[in-house]
Amino acid sequence: MQATSPKGWVFAFLGVPADERFGEGSDLEVEMRRYDMTALRDSALLCLPRADIEILQGSNLAFNQYLMSHLNRCWAKQSR
Repeated sequence: MQATSPKGWVFAFLGVPADERFGEGSDLEVEMRRYDMTALRDSALLCLPRADIEILQGSNLAFNQYLMSHLNRCWAKQSR
């Protein structure tokens, strides 16, 4: 996960482990993604349209439980 400054400098923030998801913050805030992703190995990527995510959030308890668990793990790592 990385971002490019207005001067063209690239800043790498973190790697995303196998079988992990990212981008849920942008989906929840309904904002443009702030980071670029670069695959460093062969990767498979699943992109869900925002409308599908909203349907899952409104109707699927298991999806919401997973999402909250994932966000809690991410926030716990950031606060260390």
